[in-house]
Amino acid sequence: MSQLLTALGGGALGAATALALTIPDMWRQRRRLRAAHKEATHDPLTGVANRLGLAEAFEEAQSDGTPSVVVLDIDRFGTINKVLGHEAGDKLLAQVAVRLAALGLPVVSVARLGGDEFVLLVDAHIKQLPGGDPLAGPVWIRTNDADGVAVTAARDAWRAIAEWPFALDDGREVPITASFGVAVARPGDTLRQLLRRADLAMLAAKNTGASVRLAPPTAEPVLERPAVRDRDARHQQS
Repeated sequence: MSQLLTALGGGALGAATALALTIPDMWRQRRRLRAAHKEATHDPLTGVANRLGLAEAFEEAQSDGTPSVVVLDIDRFGTINKVLGHEAGDKLLAQVAVRLAALGLPVVSVARLGGDEFVLLVDAHIKQLPGGDPLAGPVWIRTNDADGVAVTAARDAWRAIAEWPFALDDGREVPITASFGVAVARPGDTLRQLLRRADLAMLAAKNTGASVRLAPPTAEPVLERPAVRDRDARHQQS
């Protein structure tokens, strides 16, 4: 009987030891998976979402209604790269991403698609209630003014970029402006459709000198794309 108990106790001890050894391995595996997912869904230069991360964020935001899309392109970025160098250009892109990521609601996600093009996902179904208790924080309510919310978010982002110059490591300050295109979501819109409409509106803003341009709800503006955009010129110069 004592031998049986000893055997049973030894088996339980062995199982507990095996479990104790397995739990740290499980946590390490979980950390590796999280790191791999972040690497796959985030831009290594700026830390904001990449195209895959943008698609995930768009899918997650669908529960509160299709988010609207804002596409922005830094003005004359090819010239900035040519004059200051690509390293300085990369530092400026990283700083732009920091300012955009700090915007908060109604912006729910920030992504960089490549070069100097960024995308904001905007929950245009909510707006901040004026007034309120400063200590309690802002109060958000539902709204039907999606156009107004999305355009205001784009203008806030423009101010975040353009109102203060960006500082380089050598002390130089670089003023930057950007052109914004806004596509407000309609029932059934896909991310691809919204990006297309917002991109065309952004090109219209850039061609006319406007800071923000709202895309028509369905019809797409007819524009001729420049042969080489600033974000593409950057890669051609490298």
